[in-house]
Amino acid sequence: MSAELRIRNLEKRFGATNLRPAVDDVSFTIAPGEIVVLLGPSGCGKTTTLRSVAGLEKPTGGTIDIGGERVADPVNKRFVLPQHRNLGMVFQSYAVWPHMTVEQNVAYPLRHRRIGKEQTKRKVDEAIEIVGLGAYRERPVVALSGGQMQRVALARSLVYRPRILLLDEPLSNLDAKLRLRLRDDLRTIIKDAGVTALYVTHDQSEAVVIADRIGVMKDGKLLQLDDAITLYNSPADVFVANFTGAGTLLAGRVERVAHGMALVQLDDVPYSVRTRVPDDTAPGDRVLVSVRPENVHLETERREDGEMAGIVKSLQYEGTQTAYRIMVGDKEVHCTELGTRPRFAPGDTLFVWIPPEVCWAFHARAGTATSH
Repeated sequence: MSAELRIRNLEKRFGATNLRPAVDDVSFTIAPGEIVVLLGPSGCGKTTTLRSVAGLEKPTGGTIDIGGERVADPVNKRFVLPQHRNLGMVFQSYAVWPHMTVEQNVAYPLRHRRIGKEQTKRKVDEAIEIVGLGAYRERPVVALSGGQMQRVALARSLVYRPRILLLDEPLSNLDAKLRLRLRDDLRTIIKDAGVTALYVTHDQSEAVVIADRIGVMKDGKLLQLDDAITLYNSPADVFVANFTGAGTLLAGRVERVAHGMALVQLDDVPYSVRTRVPDDTAPGDRVLVSVRPENVHLETERREDGEMAGIVKSLQYEGTQTAYRIMVGDKEVHCTELGTRPRFAPGDTLFVWIPPEVCWAFHARAGTATSH
């Protein structure tokens, strides 16, 4: 049922050839049964990449192979129409037939396939059970919630056993509570179906919960494709770090390097931090140290070497957590603490501790951002 998806040097241009491509030299492979999520801001090229796989856009360069079959190769004038690619698609809109029941909607794609009644019933039953709608099979879809209608759309895309399942922001039209509920179930549904999936979203938490690997895109380019733990803890560049929530970038100069770790003297404050660094880092290099707010520790008294004295500039109470902005000299450090009561108030003095293993440094030339 599942198939490998292989994309090589994919390019898609709209309009004049001198304009920046919407998709610019993108290459990646999705193994059979794997879920890859493309993540990035609006206009980064993630949906155009998905639509190129679907056959809804004709690439202007590169190749696309599905299950070993070349479905797009503009140089050799090869282009397989969408209806011949055996793909399933789930969109933002539910696109269900309002006059039909759940069962009728799910069975609809099998109407024009030469499948007997008994086999059709078995396939429909399997798809409905996979998405958890067994108790609703006879119910009109107009009587369902938004989340249930999206499950119908998902079952309808799975019923004919596509080689690849493509999902374009399928949860974006749901309210927050339904989105969280279906998000948590969606990975299980896709895995139970055993299908290869390419999923597009701008929601980081959605990507982390659903994906085997996450690809971050910007300006048509794929910047990094990794599992969530690697992506969040070893981002490829400053954009990936910022986009995935690294709230603080501290500029400094490398003093010592050993075993993949470095001591970095920060600019303009009398403090150094220890951090993980790229293999080619040397003493004297200018770097930007990336720090995620949830990895920053706040203490009322100094307990560790390397702790930095700071003052609470402001805080934002968020119910189950509090986001602090701490001034260390003229540098701003972001910290997020779990808990329903803030521990500090604006103007409080404290000490900031950043564990070395959760810091990651970039060569200063790798990005234009400066320290906060």
